Formats: sequence, C-alpha cells, structure tokens
Amino acid sequence: MKRIDSVNARPDMFGTGKKGFHSNEDVPGQDATYLTPEWCNMVQEEIANVLEKHGVVLNPNNRQQLYELLATYPDLENLAAAIEARFAAEAAFNKNARNELQSQITALLNYVSYPRILASGVFYYNGGEGGGTVTMIGGTDGWIADNDKIKAPDIYNLTDRNIGIFLSPEAANEAPSFDRDINSFKPKIYNRSGTNRIGYSGQVSFQVLQHKNPNSTTVDGDYPAGLYSFVLQPGETKLFTLIGAGGGGGASRRSNNSSYPLSNGQAGADLLLKVNGENIAVVHGGGGGTQGVWSNGSAYDNGQAGAVGAVDIIGAFDSTTITQGKVGNATKEDHTGGASVSPIALFGKGGDGAMGIGDEGWSFGGGGASGSVLVAQYTNNSTTNQTITLVVGRGGAGGQKGGYDSDIVGSNGTDGFARVASV
Repeated sequence: MKRIDSVNARPDMFGTGKKGFHSNEDVPGQDATYLTPEWCNMVQEEIANVLEKHGVVLNPNNRQQLYELLATYPDLENLAAAIEARFAAEAAFNKNARNELQSQITALLNYVSYPRILASGVFYYNGGEGGGTVTMIGGTDGWIADNDKIKAPDIYNLTDRNIGIFLSPEAANEAPSFDRDINSFKPKIYNRSGTNRIGYSGQVSFQVLQHKNPNSTTVDGDYPAGLYSFVLQPGETKLFTLIGAGGGGGASRRSNNSSYPLSNGQAGADLLLKVNGENIAVVHGGGGGTQGVWSNGSAYDNGQAGAVGAVDIIGAFDSTTITQGKVGNATKEDHTGGASVSPIALFGKGGDGAMGIGDEGWSFGGGGASGSVLVAQYTNNSTTNQTITLVVGRGGAGGQKGGYDSDIVGSNGTDGFARVASV
C-alpha cells in the first residue's frame, strides 16, 4: 500500500511521517493538495486486487462489491467454522476424559469397597419347600423376621441383581431356596426322608452382599423394577434393552356366582422410557390369564390365556427392534405362562395359571402372557442436557382365591427389566 506523497500534501496529518489531503486554506498562497497519478493508480490496484484475487469479476455498475466481499469474507467464515469445530472437538475430548476419570474412580472405589456385606445373621426356620415361620436369633440391626420372611430396611431393593443372598442351613438338609421381594426375602428349605421331601427345622445362617457400587458415576448397567433417572448430554447415545413385565396367571375357584375380578391374573405393569418427562417408548406389560370357575361337573369355565402387550414407539430413535412376547397357555395339560423372550435371564415371563380345582383338573386358570422386548438406540440430538427417566414395571399379580380356602391361586408374572449401554 502506498501513502499519499504529493509534494504539497499536509505533513504529519495522520501522525509522524503520514501525509494527508488538505484544502490548505489556512496557508496563504498554497494550493490544495493535488493527486498524483501514481498514487491514484496504486490505490485502484490495491482495491481491485482485493476483489480480483478472491475471484470477483469487477462490475462498474455495482458499487458495493467490496462491501459484499468483506461482509461475507470467506476466510472469516472458514475461520469461524474451524473455531466451532475445535470447540466441538475439545468438548468431546473433555467429555471422554471426564468419563474415563469417572470410570477409573468408580473402578477404584469398587475394588476397595465392593463386594461388601449389607447384612448377616442367624434365624430359626420351621417349615418346608413352600416356606415356613422365621424367627430371628441375631443379626445386623434393622433386618428383622416378619412371619415367613426376613425383612430389610426400606433403603434396599433386594430385587436388584447386584445384591446376592446366601443361605446356609446349619442342620442336615437337602436344599435351600428363597423368593426375593423389594425389601424382603422368603426362605424355603426342606429335607428328605427316603424318596419324600420333608420339612426342615433348625438354624440358618444368612448373608446379603452387594457386588458393586449402586451410586456408580456411569449410568450404564442393569435396572430392575423401579424408578430411575439420569442425564444424557448433547450428542450422547445410549442403547436401551427394555423388557416388559409378565402378566399374572389366573386362579381356579369354586363358585355358583359370576366371576370374582381379583381371581383373574393382573396385567404386568408398563415399562416407560421418558425424555424430559414425556414418554418416547412404552412396553406394555403382558396380559393376565383369566380365572377358571368350577360350579359342578356340568357347569364350569376354564381360564383364558393372557394376551401380549403392545409396544408403543413415540420418540425419534436411531434404530428399534421389537421381539413380541408369548401368549399364555390355556389347556388342561398346559396352562403355564408365556415363555420369556428376554435376551437377559428370564425376565418378563408370564405367570402360570392355577391347576384346575374341578374334576380331572378342569376349571384351570389361564397362563399370563410374557412381556415383549424393545431394543432401541437413542441419541440426544439437542444442544442441551436431557433427563432420561426409566420406569420398570413389576410382574402382574396372580389371581387370588375367591372365597374358599380350597381355591387355587395363580402365579405372579415376572418383573420387567432394563439395560442401558453406551454406544
């Protein structure tokens, strides 16, 4: 760029050594600054080069070509794009570094602190393979005997598969087993005499262990029946495996009256996947089997099988795969619940219908349907954090007795389940 160098230009007008145009009216006898052809040509070439070297063809009828170029300067746009890309890359790097650090901290905590004993003790058991009375002899504070169960403090969810329960009968026995509930477990212990199973009476030691940290900083993992919530960051992707709860099996009852609603198996509770409080997917629980009713040999009704629950896809997913549950069975020979279609253990199985109370096994209860499975990949495509909520349903209750002690109840459906994994 060439500065003004006319001989009569005003010296130091824009600073030391920087001449400028002037009318020179304050200097008697001196003409105003004149323009030299060399300077005018230089200015023209400087301005024209700005346009032409950026591929702009000069148009004498367009007086804002320089403005249009500078207002949308390609290099500035490229620089802005590069800065944005760098910010995005740094954000991704920071996220990965944070997740890695959190994983290392969690692994260290798990290694140091887990597995850990939640409870231990000794109780006296008197019963058989279907259950019995439980009397606590001694154990961890807050864990108590409740008729036929050992009851945990309310802060624990014993259906969590990260919690292990171990029973050790101290007298001779054939086998112990137990049923889990949310905050209790029911021991079932028996012995054997010859070819017959007999009851067990004696002390039983127990321990309840937690395998890993329930407050892990990662949301990946398994979710049994319950309510859960976590945050999904912008651009983060999760793969959800959602298993619907099974329906309960129908009861079998004696009656000369119309059906008793509670003797029907109940549908499994829905599994809900929400984003910011709104459902984006619902896996409805399997339907319950209906009751069988025995009046006499010439008047009876057999139960009907439970129907498969629907799967509703409401939100925008990257991909979805649905595996339909199985209807329950409803024949005299087979009135079991629908088989689990879960890719994880046997979650969502339908409850078995009751054995028929009538002659030859007629008036059986219908088997409940098993829950369907939805495998869905979801990405937070927004620019803000999203709150993910999982509501994992419990299995439907089996049909209850309808007024006679001899009535036979249906079995409960198996709970739903969810697994979350990073992609």
